[in-house]
Amino acid sequence: MNYVALIGIEFHLAGVISHVFDLVDNGFEINGKIFVIPSKHHRHKVKEHTLKGKNFHLEIIHLNEPPKLHLKDLCYFLYNKVFKSKKDIKTCFITIKGGPEPRKIIYLYKYLNPKNKLIITRINEGMGTLNTRLSNFYKDYYRTKGITKIFSFSLKFIKSVFRWLFWTRWCKINKWHLLDANNDSSFNKNEKVVSLYQRALVYLATNYSHLELFDNNEKDACLYIANPAGETKGKGIPLEPYEQLQYVKYLRDYLALKGKTLYIKPYFKDNTEWEKEGFTLKGVGLSTEQLLSVWKPEKVFGMLSTSLLTSKLIFNIPTYDVSNLHCVSNKLKNYIATCSGYKILKINFLKEIDPHEFEQILTRNDKI
Repeated sequence: MNYVALIGIEFHLAGVISHVFDLVDNGFEINGKIFVIPSKHHRHKVKEHTLKGKNFHLEIIHLNEPPKLHLKDLCYFLYNKVFKSKKDIKTCFITIKGGPEPRKIIYLYKYLNPKNKLIITRINEGMGTLNTRLSNFYKDYYRTKGITKIFSFSLKFIKSVFRWLFWTRWCKINKWHLLDANNDSSFNKNEKVVSLYQRALVYLATNYSHLELFDNNEKDACLYIANPAGETKGKGIPLEPYEQLQYVKYLRDYLALKGKTLYIKPYFKDNTEWEKEGFTLKGVGLSTEQLLSVWKPEKVFGMLSTSLLTSKLIFNIPTYDVSNLHCVSNKLKNYIATCSGYKILKINFLKEIDPHEFEQILTRNDKI
């Protein structure tokens, strides 16, 4: 085995397969395992499956609990990286989603041959990992006092030294991002990675999800990517269910005047309210990227969603962020104002509806 990966949802699986395709194109034969972290959320859960193709064989396995740093794993890693002299025989690979935490690497390291050269790749998890410059959108600050503050500082110092040794002496990370950052804070599409994501999504639609092409001849079809209903705490978007439902009704009427039909891509299992209001759902049980790999709407609408950006970057569909429309709550507008990285991406890649034009729908709409 020369390849292990750690993922959470199906979008991560597309990232892993895109990376495997790149390795195969460069002459590697890949044999390994993809571990799936258990999730408390009702997400698009990755199925246990075996993925095969030319020069690669990958087995998807569910973990019973999130990876933890065990002392025996740490000792095994340090012994092989620090104390044991070796010559690199072959190359092995670890691919992880999200932040490059050493505990994830150490957990996966035990499945590989320690005599091999190790290459670590970080795939896109969400908006913050489309490029490393965007990875620090949100930070948690903790207040400590007295002895607790001294202990906290000492612990952070030890962790910092360990991370420095980990990433400068023992491991190096290969970034697998959809975006390339420019010196002027703008971004360009990473054409190579995007094309491999396209290949990966087509492969997964056929060999993993067993999807057939939707009716792509339906003219003037538009898609709204729904946000989670009522996710108002923690790091969630402060949007009450009725707020989203209200402005999407207005959006439906706005598009109907232009002769277009609006479909809803529900957020995981938030289907009931949309169906009660007469909306037609698309891609229930699929990730947005899976849906768009087999069905191409004319336009995509949404707000504060990674799927908005992937709709544009991977599928080149005209994509609109509608968070600027005035029927969205002030609480949400204040939240959006803090997302500086998202605003940069929005300027680069997304469009907006003219609020003055949309205002006409609000004044004549009497359904709510």
